[in-house]
Amino acid sequence: MSTPTDHIAGKACPVQFDHNSLSHSQGKPVEIYRALRASAPVAWSESNGGYWIVTGYAEVVEASAHPEIFSSALTYDSEGKPHGGIFIPSDKGLVPMIPTEVDPPSWRDYRNIFTTHFSPKAVDTMRLMIMELTTKHIDQIIESGKCDMVLDIAAPIPATGILLLLGLDLDEWADYGEPYHDALGYPPGSEKFEKALAGLREIVDRIRRLIERRREAPKDDLLGAILSAQVNGQRISDEGATSVIYSAFSGGVDTTTSFLGNAFAHLSRNPDARKYLMDDFSRIRLATEELLRCSTPVQGLGRTVLKQTTLGGQTLEVGDRVFLVWGSANRDEKVFSRPDACELDRYPNKHVTFGNGIHRCVGAHFARAQIEIILRQVLERMPDFQIDEQQSRQYPNIGVVNGWVQMPASFTAGRRLAAGGR
Repeated sequence: MSTPTDHIAGKACPVQFDHNSLSHSQGKPVEIYRALRASAPVAWSESNGGYWIVTGYAEVVEASAHPEIFSSALTYDSEGKPHGGIFIPSDKGLVPMIPTEVDPPSWRDYRNIFTTHFSPKAVDTMRLMIMELTTKHIDQIIESGKCDMVLDIAAPIPATGILLLLGLDLDEWADYGEPYHDALGYPPGSEKFEKALAGLREIVDRIRRLIERRREAPKDDLLGAILSAQVNGQRISDEGATSVIYSAFSGGVDTTTSFLGNAFAHLSRNPDARKYLMDDFSRIRLATEELLRCSTPVQGLGRTVLKQTTLGGQTLEVGDRVFLVWGSANRDEKVFSRPDACELDRYPNKHVTFGNGIHRCVGAHFARAQIEIILRQVLERMPDFQIDEQQSRQYPNIGVVNGWVQMPASFTAGRRLAAGGR
């Protein structure tokens, strides 16, 4: 019987590999990446038009630290066809993901929009807001003794958090959050997927209408900061602002949701890990880093080679596409002892879950705060939650985003905490 790694033999290139394929996600990606690290940490695949798969930690860190060689920029030709960017193939996004798909010098102007709002000091002021949102959503299910850990907790809390920062109506969180979730959760061509794509297009249209209204009536919030930003010495364009806001939704909604789903699954399956955190909630902060390493919500992102270079013993030519696999780097045996074990007290923990280099996730501090607060409230208020493994379902394609479609669970019912509750 063949194994998921039979096709990776020696150091021969090309290898048979496609991170977008259902066979990859339904196989054993952890084993596939382990075999690639051992035999060819930089390997060529002819899938998706041809691209390099970078799986070794050192090679991933080296490439991501040199944007002058490995570009994240998305460009369009005269016919409007996209080239480059962070997705492989390049046409997977609806609009450019700014600032992630912009190179210096413009990158710095776009990045500066977020740095003040998501600094550690700024995030500290948001903790009460995150706690209140978490309490509100757990209150909605706590008396029933059952919920969906993804749809009732992991999805709405991050979504409402980003809406609050942008100054938008929190009751509309599902209109923004669900299309991102379903576009990843259902296979292309399915009815749910097509509906999700329509929802994403509607989000883009909503953002454009919102920008038009806010240009006429500015407010002092994150959205206001985006619309007042200067890029290359000029006011940010409406299309640029649309891409920035769309990217904020994407980064602030489904990646945190995906992580929480994996964290809940781990704690449900490992009662000793759950008890370890419940015995001392201060352990959650360090444990979060290990759970981030093990699950790696965004498994990998693309780059484009701008100048001939050598990486991992391979010569990469101008125009070559490259897939940096954060999820593989996070399990590199050369960096992490017992890399496939989830050790909640692991320290130091130099994972690259939030990326590396100039495009390292600008919302990392905000994501960590949300994760720590949500995990603590779940463990305090739903300490015996148990997921229904038979009914839980991961994304059909976890090659880019490693998340969950649904995760039904049961627990001992509790009481509401918010003012006005029973």
